[in-house]
Amino acid sequence: MRDDRGGVLLLRGVNVGTLAKWRVGRAPGVDDEALDAVRDLGMNAIRLCVFWDAIEPNEGRYDQAYLAAVRDVVARANARGLKVMLDMHQDIYGSAFGSAGAPAWTVSEEETRRFREARFQFTQIAPELWFMKYFRGPVRRAFDRLYGPLADAFGQAWRALLVALEGEDVCALDVLNEPFFGTRRLAVFERDVLPRFYDQVGRAIREVNTVSWLALEPATSASLGVSTKLSLGRDDRVVYAPHCYPAMLELGAAYGDLLRPVLARTVRQIARDAERLNVAALVGEFGARLHAGRYLPHVFAELDAHRLGGFAWDLSSKSYGLRDAVRRDAASRPHPARVGGEPLTIELRGGLFVLHWEDPGDAGETRVTLPRGSFRASVSSGAVEVGRRDVITDAKRGHRVLRVERRG
Repeated sequence: MRDDRGGVLLLRGVNVGTLAKWRVGRAPGVDDEALDAVRDLGMNAIRLCVFWDAIEPNEGRYDQAYLAAVRDVVARANARGLKVMLDMHQDIYGSAFGSAGAPAWTVSEEETRRFREARFQFTQIAPELWFMKYFRGPVRRAFDRLYGPLADAFGQAWRALLVALEGEDVCALDVLNEPFFGTRRLAVFERDVLPRFYDQVGRAIREVNTVSWLALEPATSASLGVSTKLSLGRDDRVVYAPHCYPAMLELGAAYGDLLRPVLARTVRQIARDAERLNVAALVGEFGARLHAGRYLPHVFAELDAHRLGGFAWDLSSKSYGLRDAVRRDAASRPHPARVGGEPLTIELRGGLFVLHWEDPGDAGETRVTLPRGSFRASVSSGAVEVGRRDVITDAKRGHRVLRVERRG
C-alpha cells in the first residue's frame, strides 16, 4: 500500500468495536481508553466494525445517530495518529438469523421462520462450532440474494456511511467481512460471483470516495491456507485482505510447535496469492484462544517476513481479546508504520527491532510506532528522532538500517 509520496504503509493494529454485534443499536462502544490502549501496544491502526443493520435498520432509512457515532470514533482515532480501516462486519449473515450484519428486512419472514424452527441445531451441543450455521439453507440463500438483487442496497449503505464521514481520514474500507459462498460452489463463487459483487459495490463507493483503499476479502477458505481463485477488477487502490485462522486452532487445539509450520504456510499462501493478483495484502483478522502468548509473536514474525499489515482480533476481554495481560504483552512491540522506500526485511530479534530498506531519497520519512516504555534507536545513515510514541528517520538515498530497542 503506497501513499502519494511513494512510501509503503504497513497497517498494524487491532479490531475494535467488536462487542457492538451483541448490543441493541450496534453502538461502537470505542472510548478514548480503548484507542489509547491500541497506541500503548505500539500499533498504528484500528479495524472498526460497522454494521449494515445499524446503518439502515429500516429499508431506505439511514440511522443518522449511528452514523454520527461512527464518525466520532474515526475522528478520535485520527486525532491519535491511528489509521482507520472500516469493516462492514457480518456473522451468519445478519439480524434475521440472530446475529449481526445485514438488516432483518433483507430476509423474508418465511426464511426467518425456517431458520428458527429447525428441529435440530448442531450448535446447541457444540456452541464453539457456531460457524456451522452458515451451512443452513436460509442462510445460504440469503447470501445468494446479497450478491444479486441486494447488492445495490448494500452499496448504497456504504455510500451513506461514507457521506457521513466526509472530511475524516479513512485509510481503507473492508467491503464485506468473511464473504460466504451461499449455494454456489466455492470456485464459481470466487471466480464469478464475488468479483461481480465487489465491482458493483465498489462503483457505489467510488461515487463519494476515491481515495480510501478497498480491502477485498476472498472466501473464508483462504483463512485456512487455501489458495484463492478471486480476481480483483480494475480499481488501482485495492488491497487483498484475507483472515488467518488455521483450522486446528479454530477447532480448539492449543498452539504449539507442531502448528508453527501450519501458520507459516497459511501466511505464505496469503503473500503468494497477493503476488499473483499483483496487489498489496494485509491480514484483516488473526488470533488464538489458547496459548496466544506464543501464537501472537509468531504471527507478527510471519507478517514481518512477508512485509504485511495485520489486525489482531480483538480489543476486548473475550476469548481472543488483547485485554488479557498475556495477549497484551505478546502483541506489545515496535511496529513498522511507514517505510520511505522499499522495505527489504523486518525482524524482531529478541528485544531488538531491525528494519532494512532501500531509500530512494524522495519518498519521505520512515516511521516505526512504539509501545509504552522508553526506547533508543540508531540508523545507518541520516538522522533519527525518538519520540514518546514513535521513531522517525529522515529521507536519505541508499540502503538503510534502523535499529530500535527498549532502554534497560
